[in-house]
Amino acid sequence: METLQEKVADLSLESNQSLQVEVNTEISHLKYDLSHEILAMITLKAPRSESFDRAPLDLVAVLDQSGSMSGEKLDMVKNSMNFAISQLREDDRLAIVLLIRSSSSF
Repeated sequence: METLQEKVADLSLESNQSLQVEVNTEISHLKYDLSHEILAMITLKAPRSESFDRAPLDLVAVLDQSGSMSGEKLDMVKNSMNFAISQLREDDRLAIVLLIRSSSSF
């Protein structure tokens, strides 16, 4: 069975440089005859081009601050935001929306 990386390995851009694909999953092996739900991070990396400069980004991150966001979930959000921020350029803009689900008694 072909992996995702093998399926896209032959993709190329105009400059004949390959698109890099990296797949990271939370587990390395699955039992083939059972249905599974797993978390995966897929990273696509295009070759750098000196002749092309991308337009500035307007990025909006919606962050959940409810009681269920703790431990590993919160660590994943922190790591993801740190990565996203590290990729921003000086002319990019970032907005953060906090989603707070709580109940109050009066």
